[in-house]
Amino acid sequence: MQIIVNGKPAYIKKGSSFQFVAENRHFTGSDSYSLSITFPLKGCSENIAIFGNIHRTDVEKKQVNFECTISDKAFSRSGIITVTSISESEVKTQFLEGRSVQNYDVTFDEIFINELDLGSFSPDINDTPSMYWRGIDRDQNYIALPWVNNSSGNVQNEITKPSTDAEWQWGSDVKGLSFQPYLLYIIGLICRDVQYSVDLKEIENSPYKYLIICNALPYAWDNFYWESILPHWSLTEFFEQIGYLLGGDFIIDHKARHIKFEFAKNDIASLAPATIDKVVDSYTADVAKDNDCTYFEQVNMQFADCDHQAWQAYSCDWFIKENSRNIMEFPDMGELDYYFHTYIEDVDGRGFLWYEHESCINRVNKIFYVKDVNTYFVLRCYYCRKMTGDFVWWKQLYHLMPVNSFGPRIINKDENAKMIELKCVPVWIDNLAGNNWCIYLDVPEFEEKEATEEDYQHTNDNNGWNASGQQLGVVNTLLQGEIEGRTEFYDKLFLGFWDGHILNPYIYPFPIIDTVTTIGEQRYYEKNMSLRLKDKGKFEEDSVKYEIDTSVKYSFSFLADGVPNPRTLFYIKGQRYLCEKITATFTENGMSQLLKGVFYRVK
Repeated sequence: MQIIVNGKPAYIKKGSSFQFVAENRHFTGSDSYSLSITFPLKGCSENIAIFGNIHRTDVEKKQVNFECTISDKAFSRSGIITVTSISESEVKTQFLEGRSVQNYDVTFDEIFINELDLGSFSPDINDTPSMYWRGIDRDQNYIALPWVNNSSGNVQNEITKPSTDAEWQWGSDVKGLSFQPYLLYIIGLICRDVQYSVDLKEIENSPYKYLIICNALPYAWDNFYWESILPHWSLTEFFEQIGYLLGGDFIIDHKARHIKFEFAKNDIASLAPATIDKVVDSYTADVAKDNDCTYFEQVNMQFADCDHQAWQAYSCDWFIKENSRNIMEFPDMGELDYYFHTYIEDVDGRGFLWYEHESCINRVNKIFYVKDVNTYFVLRCYYCRKMTGDFVWWKQLYHLMPVNSFGPRIINKDENAKMIELKCVPVWIDNLAGNNWCIYLDVPEFEEKEATEEDYQHTNDNNGWNASGQQLGVVNTLLQGEIEGRTEFYDKLFLGFWDGHILNPYIYPFPIIDTVTTIGEQRYYEKNMSLRLKDKGKFEEDSVKYEIDTSVKYSFSFLADGVPNPRTLFYIKGQRYLCEKITATFTENGMSQLLKGVFYRVK
């Protein structure tokens, strides 16, 4: 066995051994690591030449890492060793590889994305609205869709049509724009600011390239900096959240200062299956109820709760379960559309539904399940007006509203099972005057003191320092003092898809959040884009690669010359398994051929 540290051979303590653990990052979030490796110092000039005098009391005790390669016959791993303990006689270390190095390094734990310098955009209006909606396929890094500031009710980036056939124009009150950036663009800006190169090709070749961050600030706030719309997340949390949402990993090489994203399914598919045929004894099976399997395809996951009113419809498992007897099933959207036109068609122009038709009410007071798109719907009234004429009647318009599309993904039903909470959530899309649909954002109050007439009258109080009405804004900000507790305008990333295509030229453009988008009474559109955590409908790119039985954990001992890649698919005694981890034992003479592995059977 050879251990090369900083390009020089190192020697472990005679008679000692260490365990090498190769973990599957799709289960644990880590790669390979070792338990303690001891290197003698006293009497070993080779090790002293590497580790120097780090045992001396006058040498600063801090995190010390060395490049390291461990090799023996068919085994070879490269990473780092980090010093865990020092004495005059020996140095104790731990070997780390790949994601284990990434997890150990705290560089990104102390960097917050809303404190970076990501640059800004120009809010000036230089073209028609449609030119700002072309999207990423036409080299736009950010777009300017209309959105509602729910705190004030004001429409930002407001648009209007002079006539039905006319092009969209900016509203008369629009003095400047606010933008929704593509997620890809923001990731690139973040990596540029921390001076890391980045490879996002796998996202660029997937529907996720169309994800936009809908977070925005009103134009009147005069804040056009990209970092201002981001939550107060560490860079570590940011990459973790995006990775969970997309079903992949950001592989971070701090030494090379490089970041690469890869989908977990692509990683699995790229590895050739392996056969373990030298099993030395019968397996053991752990069927305990508290098995906490965290395989990425089957880990429990839910969106963080949102305060907006649409969230009750976005995530409502309870509603579907408690009203199961009131569900009508249809094979596809066409059949559901036919049902509406057959039984509740507006025959006299008074509206889609009105109060005196009891039979009609009975037919629509249902939960509608469409199997083809795996989606539940209800009819929600979005327009109700009292009408007069020959007689009094109520005009009611209903929206075919999807429900529970963004409910949690529950695979492991054990009450102690790990639950990952995503703070990257589907944006709130709701009705806006008439038939328009629009982004809604709950923007916090802008805390800025406005000058009053009284402020202008007091010019000499306290040597003029209280003359706030006469001060420039920058000085008033100084006098206001540091505002505690407001480190972010948004605590979440509100996301949607925008591919540059308007669903309907006669209504406001807005992002897609699921495979089926419904507008107004019965209009619907299907697109291969979804932010669901489970049952993604026709979003085929996110189909499960391997489904495993998480209730039983198998342990096998087997013989091998090297440590197989734990992320591959294994064949053992004619059955398929995914591996959680493999453990090997090393002595000064090399790796023992007897390995131990923990596996789950593929269904």
